[in-house]
Amino acid sequence: MSAYIAVTATYWAFMLTDGALRMLVLLHFHTLGFSPVQLAYLFVLYEIAGVVTNLCAGWISYPPYLSRNACASSVRKSSKAMRSASWGQSHHANAIRRSAISLGWRRRSRLAGVPATIV
Repeated sequence: MSAYIAVTATYWAFMLTDGALRMLVLLHFHTLGFSPVQLAYLFVLYEIAGVVTNLCAGWISYPPYLSRNACASSVRKSSKAMRSASWGQSHHANAIRRSAISLGWRRRSRLAGVPATIV
């Protein structure tokens, strides 16, 4: 729970400072005499620059060892494992367990007066 609080507080702080910075930039350029349409274009260019920056960062950080063939190979291996008998048996057991749990919840909810469609 403390990690959630830390991430939330950090996100709120970033949003607050980002909004304040945008307002300061807007007011600064307004005092320099820019029109509202020019300011709108300024922010459009700012957002486009952010998209380009994120695309470049993703391209730079893309690991070169993940080739198209490596991804296709892992998909083939996982699909082969799914077709195996042991996977089918375990999947069947999990499905039975899930339905039994669901049935138990429905019984308990009906006894508590809650309609089964809500559960």
